[in-house]
Amino acid sequence: MRIATVVIFVGAVGSARADTPLDIGDAMALAPKHHPIAQQHDATVRGAEARVDVERARFWPEVEVFAQLDRSTSNTTGGALFSVPGLPVVGGVPGRIFDLGAFGTAAGVTGSWDALGFRRWNREIDAAHADAQAARLDAMVGELDLAFVAADRFIAVIAHEQGVKAARFGVDRARVFVTTVKAAVDQNLRPGADLSRANAELSLAETALIRAESAASVSLAQLAEALGTPDQTPAPQAGKLLGVPARPTFATVPTATDARVVAAGARVDAAKARKSVVETGTTPKLSLVGALWARANGNDIGGVRADGLVPDVPNWAAGVVFSWPVFSGMLVAPQARVEDANIARDQARAAETSQHEQSQIAQAAAILDGAYRVVESTPIALKAARDAEQQATARYQAKLATADDVAQAQRLLEQAEIDDAVAQLEVWHAILVYAYALGDLSLFTATYRAAGG
Repeated sequence: MRIATVVIFVGAVGSARADTPLDIGDAMALAPKHHPIAQQHDATVRGAEARVDVERARFWPEVEVFAQLDRSTSNTTGGALFSVPGLPVVGGVPGRIFDLGAFGTAAGVTGSWDALGFRRWNREIDAAHADAQAARLDAMVGELDLAFVAADRFIAVIAHEQGVKAARFGVDRARVFVTTVKAAVDQNLRPGADLSRANAELSLAETALIRAESAASVSLAQLAEALGTPDQTPAPQAGKLLGVPARPTFATVPTATDARVVAAGARVDAAKARKSVVETGTTPKLSLVGALWARANGNDIGGVRADGLVPDVPNWAAGVVFSWPVFSGMLVAPQARVEDANIARDQARAAETSQHEQSQIAQAAAILDGAYRVVESTPIALKAARDAEQQATARYQAKLATADDVAQAQRLLEQAEIDDAVAQLEVWHAILVYAYALGDLSLFTATYRAAGG
């Protein structure tokens, strides 16, 4: 992700269509809103939050309204019904005639509720909350990454622009030198070989410019992708990026709000919550059950209403059912060990994340220090290269230097121009990397706002 100092083959937009002007702050705000990855995270969060409502809904009693119409032989139990959850078994006087059938009907409502289920329900809701919180933090990490990538590619595009400007200046200087050499050759003051060398340098400069402009188009496409708008061509504005800001003072440890570290901790909490749910597997159940229904049976000689087609006998039943899965511990114990392993895994990932961020901060500090040291030296090198190019041109015109001397001086000047422009951008890029390592890109935007124009 570091910007290379030699960027002769990268440049700014050539003939690409420019849309609304965009500064680096706009890019960092736009990417987390429009990129498909952000939409994926948003959908994941909404799904995790909906699961909380699912677990809360389990608290309600199981109530079922039913109705059924049957016809069976008199050899079946009178009033026989197909199985209905929560409905008590009904019976009657069986008949003995196989080919004599009768209708049977029933309609009613049944219900059950686990009076000891609070412990399990609460833990399931807590686990759902933990998963939702982890999903929200993961989304924050995604937003951080998207904003960083957008800013990183934005700075790269501006660096490309500076490379193209330097390449164009190189083409202009080469053309001027060709004109100077041609005039001297036409007057027999210089050999024809000098003109050939000058034309070769011009061709090389034009080739470098073409490559720079081509690379610039690729760079803009990459920026558009990072912004989540690949069908549009952004028009990035350098703004304050072409100046050197005052050196910021950043922390040397991850901030307490670093979404990556916090998200890693949230995953540990979610794993612990899932284990607590597993541990409720040995909890007994105390179910309050009840049913209210009416039935009719065509085999009942006392039934006179529509030959069993209309339920005419009311019934009710209520009770308490206690159940305890005696050997559930045989399953719960290995499941708990699985969750223990998941907790240990997530704890290790959290520790690795913390160590990685600490290492990234140390690296970013070194990069920032180097960037400021470089930006102090490039203006000196640029001035010296300009003086050398002017002197080489003057000496050539005075027949004290060769065409090769001028070509070398022009190449040195072009590279010095690139190095000086990119050095300023490398300072901004180093600040961006440092803020990203701390997990707080607002540090970068604050530095940008405070910088001079």
